[in-house]
Amino acid sequence: MSVTLQNIEETIRITETKIQLQFVVIEGREEVFFCIVAPALMISGYGDTQEEATESFQHNVDVFIDDIAVLTDQEREVLFTNLGFKKDALLNFSKAYRDEVKVLQGFTSTTLKTAEVEIIS
Repeated sequence: MSVTLQNIEETIRITETKIQLQFVVIEGREEVFFCIVAPALMISGYGDTQEEATESFQHNVDVFIDDIAVLTDQEREVLFTNLGFKKDALLNFSKAYRDEVKVLQGFTSTTLKTAEVEIIS
């Protein structure tokens, strides 16, 4: 058996012309509702069907993007810092980062990775 772990990098990149988000999404069923949650951004969507949950989630992501588009750079930095992101030298935000002395920071017990497991019999 071999296990391969894939790093997940959650980032927010904002330029003059676009906002790019990369984040972990958890999908599942919560009792009778389908739900989609992006824990790093505190965004979720719910519905009676998977399609309704996806539409709800997309709407909430759109609202999040619209809300951050009108913030000043300083207001964005406060928001993203409060969500647990750290600004890098290129003014991108990431959950994991290197501090002033180049030591990797930002990992907690909730750091996520995906795992592939292959069992050969």
